[in-house]
Amino acid sequence: MSLFNPIFNPLLPRMTPGGSSVDLPEDSKKFNSHSPDPQTITKIVITASVVGWFVFGIISILIINGNGRAGRWVPEWYLDSRGKMKHKLAVLGWWVFVVLFWPLLWVGYTVKKIVGGFTACFGKCRRRGEGLKKLNSKSSADEMGKAYDTAV
Repeated sequence: MSLFNPIFNPLLPRMTPGGSSVDLPEDSKKFNSHSPDPQTITKIVITASVVGWFVFGIISILIINGNGRAGRWVPEWYLDSRGKMKHKLAVLGWWVFVVLFWPLLWVGYTVKKIVGGFTACFGKCRRRGEGLKKLNSKSSADEMGKAYDTAV
């Protein structure tokens, strides 16, 4: 069988690259074009950006609430509440806030981790320095004691 068979003639425009069916509306043909116009590109980019924003917002909710007693969807503080309507609305508000403002939350989280890492590093260095000072003062006192013992 050949593709040029009369049975396949209605499908032929759909099978060719960039081809489309005759009964498609003019607006949908823009998406099938090899070089869509700027308005079509803008529609695609905006749609992908909005979908990506919501996906990363949902991922942020799951990560932020990830280790809680209530699972991944409910914050810890909701378990301590009585589950009244105001608490349910607060959880809904939390979800909306995280979905809309997740970049700000991640910037704050990253800054917190960096500052915490530097603080821990400097704390270890300070403790090591204090330990070395104690060790040096102990060893110098021991040497002074030995010198005193030998002098007497």
